[in-house]
Amino acid sequence: MVHLFLAFLFEINIFASEYQPLQDQDWLTCTSSSFIANYGQTSYSVNYQICSKDLDVPSEQEIISTTQKIFSFASSLGFSHVECAPIEKLEIYKISTEMLNDRKRFSKWSNQGLGKIWGLYDPRLDEVGIASIMLTEHGDWDKITLAHELSHYWYDRLCWNKNWSKDDEQFALDFEKYFSK
Repeated sequence: MVHLFLAFLFEINIFASEYQPLQDQDWLTCTSSSFIANYGQTSYSVNYQICSKDLDVPSEQEIISTTQKIFSFASSLGFSHVECAPIEKLEIYKISTEMLNDRKRFSKWSNQGLGKIWGLYDPRLDEVGIASIMLTEHGDWDKITLAHELSHYWYDRLCWNKNWSKDDEQFALDFEKYFSK
Protein backbone atom coordinates (compact mmCIF):
# COMPACT_ATOMS: atom_id res chain seq x y z
CA MET A 1 0.00 0.00 0.00
CA VAL A 2 1.23 3.48 -0.86
CA HIS A 3 0.65 6.43 1.48
CA LEU A 4 1.60 10.04 0.95
CA PHE A 5 1.03 13.09 3.00
CA LEU A 6 1.89 16.76 2.74
CA ALA A 7 4.29 18.01 5.38
CA PHE A 8 4.27 21.83 5.03
CA LEU A 9 4.51 24.83 2.71
CA PHE A 10 7.63 27.00 2.91
CA GLU A 11 7.74 30.17 0.87
CA ILE A 12 6.93 32.09 -2.27
CA ASN A 13 9.62 34.22 -3.84
CA ILE A 14 10.92 35.71 -7.08
CA PHE A 15 14.46 34.89 -8.03
CA ALA A 16 16.99 34.38 -10.79
CA SER A 17 17.37 30.65 -11.27
CA GLU A 18 20.58 28.86 -10.36
CA TYR A 19 19.73 26.23 -12.97
CA GLN A 20 22.12 26.91 -15.84
CA PRO A 21 19.67 26.95 -18.78
CA LEU A 22 17.43 29.43 -16.93
CA GLN A 23 20.01 31.64 -15.19
CA ASP A 24 18.98 34.68 -17.21
CA GLN A 25 15.35 34.38 -16.11
CA ASP A 26 14.80 36.73 -13.18
CA TRP A 27 11.04 36.74 -13.61
CA LEU A 28 10.27 33.36 -12.07
CA THR A 29 7.86 33.18 -9.16
CA CYS A 30 8.59 30.11 -7.07
CA THR A 31 6.74 28.19 -4.40
CA SER A 32 8.62 25.72 -2.23
CA SER A 33 7.05 22.82 -0.39
CA SER A 34 7.73 19.30 0.78
CA PHE A 35 5.98 16.03 1.43
CA ILE A 36 6.79 12.55 2.63
CA ALA A 37 6.18 9.70 0.20
CA ASN A 38 5.95 6.18 1.60
CA TYR A 39 6.75 3.24 -0.65
CA GLY A 40 6.52 -0.06 1.14
CA GLN A 41 8.04 0.44 4.58
CA THR A 42 10.33 3.25 3.43
CA SER A 43 9.69 6.99 3.63
CA TYR A 44 11.17 9.47 1.19
CA SER A 45 11.28 13.19 1.80
CA VAL A 46 10.66 15.29 -1.28
CA ASN A 47 11.57 18.98 -1.15
CA TYR A 48 10.43 20.66 -4.29
CA GLN A 49 10.12 24.06 -5.82
CA ILE A 50 7.73 25.05 -8.61
CA CYS A 51 8.73 28.10 -10.65
CA SER A 52 6.82 29.90 -13.38
CA LYS A 53 5.59 33.20 -14.65
CA ASP A 54 1.94 33.55 -15.53
CA LEU A 55 1.50 29.87 -16.42
CA ASP A 56 -0.65 27.34 -14.60
CA VAL A 57 1.58 25.10 -12.53
CA PRO A 58 0.92 21.61 -11.17
CA SER A 59 -0.74 21.65 -7.77
CA GLU A 60 0.77 19.96 -4.76
CA GLN A 61 -2.06 17.46 -4.89
CA GLU A 62 -1.24 16.60 -8.53
CA ILE A 63 2.41 15.94 -7.62
CA ILE A 64 1.43 13.82 -4.62
CA SER A 65 -1.25 11.80 -6.43
CA THR A 66 1.03 11.26 -9.43
CA THR A 67 3.79 10.01 -7.12
CA GLN A 68 1.29 7.66 -5.53
CA LYS A 69 0.37 6.28 -8.97
CA ILE A 70 4.06 5.88 -9.88
CA PHE A 71 4.60 3.86 -6.70
CA SER A 72 1.53 1.71 -7.45
CA PHE A 73 2.83 1.06 -10.96
CA ALA A 74 6.32 0.20 -9.69
CA SER A 75 4.84 -2.05 -7.02
CA SER A 76 2.80 -3.90 -9.65
CA LEU A 77 6.09 -4.58 -11.43
CA GLY A 78 7.71 -5.82 -8.21
CA PHE A 79 10.22 -2.98 -8.02
CA SER A 80 12.25 -2.56 -4.84
CA HIS A 81 12.12 0.52 -2.68
CA VAL A 82 15.72 1.21 -1.89
CA GLU A 83 16.91 4.76 -2.34
CA CYS A 84 20.24 4.78 -4.10
CA ALA A 85 20.36 8.33 -5.45
CA PRO A 86 19.25 10.73 -2.73
CA ILE A 87 17.83 13.47 -4.94
CA GLU A 88 16.57 15.60 -2.10
CA LYS A 89 15.52 18.64 -4.11
CA LEU A 90 13.32 18.68 -7.18
CA GLU A 91 12.85 21.89 -9.15
CA ILE A 92 9.85 22.06 -11.48
CA TYR A 93 9.78 24.86 -14.04
CA LYS A 94 6.73 25.77 -16.11
CA ILE A 95 8.11 27.72 -19.05
CA SER A 96 6.96 28.70 -22.52
CA THR A 97 7.04 26.16 -25.34
CA GLU A 98 9.44 28.42 -27.25
CA MET A 99 11.88 28.54 -24.34
CA LEU A 100 11.75 24.78 -23.73
CA ASN A 101 12.41 24.12 -27.42
CA ASP A 102 15.31 26.59 -27.62
CA ARG A 103 18.16 24.20 -28.47
CA LYS A 104 20.78 26.79 -27.57
CA ARG A 105 19.35 27.12 -24.07
CA PHE A 106 18.93 23.36 -23.59
CA SER A 107 21.96 22.30 -25.59
CA LYS A 108 22.31 18.91 -23.83
CA TRP A 109 19.25 17.73 -25.72
CA SER A 110 19.90 19.43 -29.05
CA ASN A 111 21.63 16.42 -30.63
CA GLN A 112 19.16 13.76 -29.53
CA GLY A 113 16.90 14.05 -32.56
CA LEU A 114 13.97 15.29 -30.54
CA GLY A 115 11.14 17.10 -32.28
CA LYS A 116 9.05 19.60 -30.38
CA ILE A 117 9.09 18.74 -26.68
CA TRP A 118 6.53 19.47 -23.97
CA GLY A 119 8.47 18.25 -20.95
CA LEU A 120 12.03 17.47 -19.98
CA TYR A 121 13.68 15.74 -17.03
CA ASP A 122 17.24 16.70 -16.16
CA PRO A 123 18.94 14.57 -13.47
CA ARG A 124 21.60 17.30 -13.16
CA LEU A 125 24.38 14.75 -12.75
CA ASP A 126 26.95 17.49 -12.17
CA GLU A 127 25.10 18.58 -9.00
CA VAL A 128 24.52 16.27 -6.05
CA GLY A 129 21.02 15.87 -4.65
CA ILE A 130 19.07 17.95 -7.17
CA ALA A 131 17.04 17.32 -10.33
CA SER A 132 14.85 19.47 -12.56
CA ILE A 133 11.69 19.02 -14.58
CA MET A 134 10.71 21.50 -17.28
CA LEU A 135 7.09 21.62 -18.38
CA THR A 136 5.24 23.75 -20.88
CA GLU A 137 1.61 24.44 -21.73
CA HIS A 138 0.17 21.49 -23.60
CA GLY A 139 -3.55 21.58 -22.84
CA ASP A 140 -5.07 18.24 -21.96
CA TRP A 141 -1.61 16.64 -22.03
CA ASP A 142 -0.26 18.70 -19.08
CA LYS A 143 -1.03 16.01 -16.49
CA ILE A 144 0.38 13.22 -18.64
CA THR A 145 3.55 15.23 -19.27
CA LEU A 146 3.98 15.80 -15.53
CA ALA A 147 3.42 12.07 -14.91
CA HIS A 148 5.99 11.13 -17.57
CA GLU A 149 8.68 13.49 -16.24
CA LEU A 150 8.00 12.70 -12.58
CA SER A 151 8.36 8.99 -13.34
CA HIS A 152 11.91 9.72 -14.60
CA TYR A 153 12.67 11.37 -11.25
CA TRP A 154 11.53 8.37 -9.20
CA TYR A 155 13.19 5.93 -11.62
CA ASP A 156 16.52 7.69 -10.96
CA ARG A 157 16.03 8.26 -7.26
CA LEU A 158 15.11 4.64 -6.49
CA CYS A 159 17.48 3.13 -9.11
CA TRP A 160 14.75 1.12 -10.75
CA ASN A 161 17.16 0.42 -13.60
CA LYS A 162 18.23 -2.52 -11.38
CA ASN A 163 14.69 -3.91 -11.72
CA TRP A 164 14.02 -3.02 -15.34
CA SER A 165 15.73 -4.34 -18.44
CA LYS A 166 14.61 -1.36 -20.53
CA ASP A 167 15.71 2.26 -20.25
CA ASP A 168 14.05 5.01 -18.22
CA GLU A 169 12.27 6.43 -21.26
CA GLN A 170 10.48 3.13 -21.81
CA PHE A 171 9.55 3.07 -18.12
CA ALA A 172 8.10 6.60 -18.46
CA LEU A 173 6.15 5.65 -21.60
CA ASP A 174 4.77 2.52 -19.94
CA PHE A 175 3.81 4.55 -16.90
CA GLU A 176 1.96 7.03 -19.15
CA LYS A 177 -0.27 4.16 -20.33
CA TYR A 178 -0.87 3.05 -16.74
CA PHE A 179 -1.55 6.64 -15.64
CA SER A 180 -4.05 7.24 -18.46
CA LYS A 181 -6.24 4.25 -17.56
